[in-house]
Amino acid sequence: MSEQEGKRKLGKGFWIILAVVVLVVMAGTAAGVYFLLAPNMAQERELPIYQVPLETFTVNLKDNNYRRFLRTYITVETSEKKVIKEMTEKQYKIKDTINSVLAAKNAGDLEDRDRLKEELIAAINSHLTEGEVVGLYFEQFIIQ
Repeated sequence: MSEQEGKRKLGKGFWIILAVVVLVVMAGTAAGVYFLLAPNMAQERELPIYQVPLETFTVNLKDNNYRRFLRTYITVETSEKKVIKEMTEKQYKIKDTINSVLAAKNAGDLEDRDRLKEELIAAINSHLTEGEVVGLYFEQFIIQ
C-alpha cells in the first residue's frame, strides 16, 4: 500500500504543476496577444465624426479705405453627439460670435485661413460645456 500512496502523492503534485504551467502559458499568450494587437485595435476604433453645418455668414470687413465683405459657409465637426444638441440650443450665441470674429478682420487677416479656423474653433468652444468642436471647414469663402 505504501507504493500506491506514493504514486497518489506524485500524481497530485504532477497535476498541480501541470495546472500552474498551463496557467502561466495561457497568461503569457494573453499578454502577448494584447500587446501585439492593442495598438491596432485602437487605430481601428476611431471616434465617430458628426458634421454640423452652419448657415452662410456675410459680414462687412474692417478695411478702412474699401467697402469689402466676406461671404462664407462654415461646417464644423465634433466627435460627441451631445455637442450637436448644445450647438442647436446656443445657435444664436455661436452665430453672433462667428459674425463678431469675422467682422473684426480685414482682407489681409483672412489670408491665413488655418489661423482663422483655430480662432473660430476657440470662439465656438468657449460657448460649449458638453464637449468641443474639433474641426472647422469653409465650404465657401468669397471676399469682395
